[in-house]
Amino acid sequence: MSKYVLPLLLSLLFILENIYVSNVSPTLLGEKGIIVPHFLFFGLLFMTLYYNPKKALVYGVIFGVIYDIAYTEIIGIYLAAFPLFIFLISQAMKILYANLFIRSILVLIWTIALEYLVYGLNILFGYTNMLNSYFINHRLFPTLLLNALFILIFAFPLSSLLRTISENNEEK
Repeated sequence: MSKYVLPLLLSLLFILENIYVSNVSPTLLGEKGIIVPHFLFFGLLFMTLYYNPKKALVYGVIFGVIYDIAYTEIIGIYLAAFPLFIFLISQAMKILYANLFIRSILVLIWTIALEYLVYGLNILFGYTNMLNSYFINHRLFPTLLLNALFILIFAFPLSSLLRTISENNEEK
C-alpha cells in the first residue's frame, strides 16, 4: 500500500495546483498580479529531503513532463528543472545541517530559482516581454507569499508523512 502513497500524494498536489490556478488565483490580484502555486515542486523537494532523492528524481522527470504538457508552451522546462533542483537540493543537504525551518527556506530559495529559470527561458524564446521589475513585483513576490504560506501549513505534516514512509520501507 505504501508504494501508492507517493504517486497519489504528488498527483493530489498537481491537482491542487490546477484547482488553485483555475478558481482562486484569477480573483485574488486581478489581471495585474500572477500567483503561481508550486505545490508539486514543494512535494518533490520534500520527498528529496525526507524520503529518497533517487525516487524523487524519477518522479521529477515524470511530473515534469506532465507539468510541461499541462501548463507550458515550451516543452522541457519543467522536465529539466524539476530533476535539476532535486539534484541541487540533495547536494546542498550533504553540506548543510538542516532542520525543518532551514529546509523550508531552501525550498523557497529553489522556488525563486525555478521562477527565474522559467521567466528567463520565456524571455529567451520570446513568449513574454515582461520587465524584471514587473516580474518581481507582480509575479515573484505574490508567488513566494503563497508558497511560503503553503509551506508554513504543510511542511511539518508532509515531512512527518515522508519520514514515516521512509521508516516503513527500511523495516521491510
